[in-house]
Amino acid sequence: MALPHPTKPTDPDQACAPMAGLEYHDATSSHHQQKHRHLRAQLLYCRQGLYEVEINKRFFLVPPTSAVWIPADVLHCGFSAKTVHFQSLYFDSHYFSSLPNEVAVLRVSSLFKELIQRAITFSWDYKENSTEARLAAVIADEIQRSKAEPYHLPLSPHPTLRQVRRYLLDNLESKPNSTAVATKHHISNKTLNRLCQREIGMTFEQWRQQIKLLHAIGLLAQGHSTTFVAQSLGYSHDSAFIYMFKQQTGKPPSEFIKSLR
Repeated sequence: MALPHPTKPTDPDQACAPMAGLEYHDATSSHHQQKHRHLRAQLLYCRQGLYEVEINKRFFLVPPTSAVWIPADVLHCGFSAKTVHFQSLYFDSHYFSSLPNEVAVLRVSSLFKELIQRAITFSWDYKENSTEARLAAVIADEIQRSKAEPYHLPLSPHPTLRQVRRYLLDNLESKPNSTAVATKHHISNKTLNRLCQREIGMTFEQWRQQIKLLHAIGLLAQGHSTTFVAQSLGYSHDSAFIYMFKQQTGKPPSEFIKSLR
């Protein structure tokens, strides 16, 4: 993925300080970034736009309300279909030993956001007892206490499930049931559900619901209205979509849209 030069071109893995930050403005890509890993754990905050990350057969969506946490030495790649502005903080896992070991999309509060933006300005050789060191400790605490968002989808290399996912994305308005999807792909309903359970650890209905949720989040993050998104997903009434969204995320679409602003 070709990106403009960050404000600090040095490799953050080589920073002297236990936390180092980079910022990318107006980054775009029409294809997946090459898979890579960092010696340090990474917190990637999407300040503007919509960023997608693929890690360990899972797809993570990172809207401007969130940040993705990637532990050290985890292979990953990113993608942004349109212009995106993101900031990344890199943590020495030996120094910050209590940070999470699992990948997650974290909710970014107003305080967390301000801390990230402040941390981007830190020098990469700040002293141990400095203001920067104390704020870095606060940021580590925020990472541990931040709520994980359900903005991820298990993926499978199985050819049938890859085709099913593409079919569901192309037919969100029609809401095909599992029997129709299975028939379309020349397998039985029982086989489809068994594949989903074995390959992705979900029932077909759970997987389809999660696909719809991530698509909805993407549309809302791009500025579309609740009504437009509901209709795009095949809901005849906004209320049914609002109920699904709140059940999955803990908040209605209106609150999500408000947080984007």
